[in-house]
Amino acid sequence: MSIGTRTIQAPRGAAMIGTAALAPETDPQPITHSMARRVEALLAVRERGIVTFDDRDDRRAHMQRGRVENAFDIPGVVPEYVRPLFCEGTGPFRWAALSGDPDDIAVADEAALEMRADDELVRRWIRPSGDHVTVQEWPARVCWLGYGDRVQFGVRVDELVRDGRVTARS
Repeated sequence: MSIGTRTIQAPRGAAMIGTAALAPETDPQPITHSMARRVEALLAVRERGIVTFDDRDDRRAHMQRGRVENAFDIPGVVPEYVRPLFCEGTGPFRWAALSGDPDDIAVADEAALEMRADDELVRRWIRPSGDHVTVQEWPARVCWLGYGDRVQFGVRVDELVRDGRVTARS
């Protein structure tokens, strides 16, 4: 649950409404117990051979100090998955249809697939996105591309706008 810039762990069994009052400094037991149960569940899943990671290093550190000594057996998402991509020069690249037309995103998606036809990561991300990512407000997409690929893709989208395949507001 996010409150402004602060995230807290809602205790198991607590209604989402009213959990803001359960700040760790004032009532740590329900939160700590829920965090421990989550980390223990992640460890059990990992032991079954299922890829498991935690998106919050602070949760694992907190659990290691108090309740779950092997909490860091679960890798964090950044060191396990994101950092290796950054080391290769791959990072998030976002595009949005300023026209508000979801078809413009579909055209840009196809351009990304054409440019990176050999890139399994791009194919696995872009292909299902059109069917499974709901457009909210402005149609947009994010995909992980290499540094040079981001430049080439930006030029390709400019060409699509110039040729009238993608509309853009001026």
